[in-house]
Amino acid sequence: MRYLKKINNNVALVEDDNHKEYIILGNGIGFNKKAGDAVDESLIEKKFIADQEPGASYTAIAQAVNEIDPKILAVTTKITGLTDQEMGTTFPTTNFFALADHLQYAIVRGATVADAEDFTRIEIKKFYPKEYQLAKETIALVKAETDVQLPPAEEVYLTYHFLNASSNFAKADEAANMTAIIQRILDIISYHLHLELKEDSLSYSRFITHLRYFILRKINHEENDVLQASGILDVVKEKYKKSYQAALKVSRYLAAEKSWQLSEDEMLYLTLHIQRVIQEN
Repeated sequence: MRYLKKINNNVALVEDDNHKEYIILGNGIGFNKKAGDAVDESLIEKKFIADQEPGASYTAIAQAVNEIDPKILAVTTKITGLTDQEMGTTFPTTNFFALADHLQYAIVRGATVADAEDFTRIEIKKFYPKEYQLAKETIALVKAETDVQLPPAEEVYLTYHFLNASSNFAKADEAANMTAIIQRILDIISYHLHLELKEDSLSYSRFITHLRYFILRKINHEENDVLQASGILDVVKEKYKKSYQAALKVSRYLAAEKSWQLSEDEMLYLTLHIQRVIQEN
């Protein structure tokens, strides 16, 4: 890799042997460098491919880098690297700078932010445990690097940032929307079955995961793989009548509130997940 342009002491524009351009971040990586110099790749902490995503042009990235405190960029680099490892994903460029920008504003804002309601924190901790844990680790890292203690409300806001990044939501409020839908589905099932669902069971955890990906597909207007479940569904709804009736109520709610129509395959999976949750309760 060779330097094309120094942006600041910690950021530079470079190219590889195939003339592919990157913006790289690293402590002192741009210090005293000029065009044509070789890059010490061991110093690279984060790199972005310019123009790979909408809104992530070289100009946009360079402007964002110059507006964000280097300490915050370093914290964001560490936590997104951890996120990539734990979630098995690549943190999108636009989400990286959205998170960095949020952290910078949160530090300035400090304890003046209104706390999130307790039930909201309980819901996100329950539905998105990995993202919630990353949010707590981010708060601890901010404290260690900047000596600023972010308020508990940031556990909620940061969780939504990680959820947005991992789910490729087009808008930030879609994460909160997903949370509300999941909670309403669980309420419908619990009320129909006169049952308090066992939240620490494996079946419950698998059901939440199923709902997350189901809702994500619906939000993104994606179709799931067709199983042609007609014959299987007939057997299942006869064998697990209570679970199927609960699934029907969920289906009616989604049709009324979201105009989502559930296929026979989706009804089959929903019924089976509800049945597993009942059996573990």
